Amino acid sequence: MKSLILFSLMGIIYSVPLMAQEFSPITMEKKGLAKHYIQNGERLDRKEIRSILSGYAGSAEGSLKSSRIRAWGWLGLVAGGCLVIGANSFIGTMKDLDALNSGSLDITGGGNGPF
Repeated sequence: MKSLILFSLMGIIYSVPLMAQEFSPITMEKKGLAKHYIQNGERLDRKEIRSILSGYAGSAEGSLKSSRIRAWGWLGLVAGGCLVIGANSFIGTMKDLDALNSGSLDITGGGNGPF
């Protein structure tokens, strides 16, 4: 009898948190180029999505793949920006050196303007 009461009490204690959780689907909304993931009317960030998907098999692989693709995209943008700024500086410096080597001290017209 004691064990029946103990097991039923443990069952009630362990089932209360499960009943309190609301499992609602995660929906995706596209706004321009961005995708927003929404659950229970609230927007989820990457950390929350990663914690939700950690319990599902195979989701870690997809999450890592998307993180790698995003990192390569940012790296490409930063590298391209550095390349444009460096090329602009190099071209401006070469024009200024050509102006100085020709005997002119006016180097104000050698700039390309910002890219």
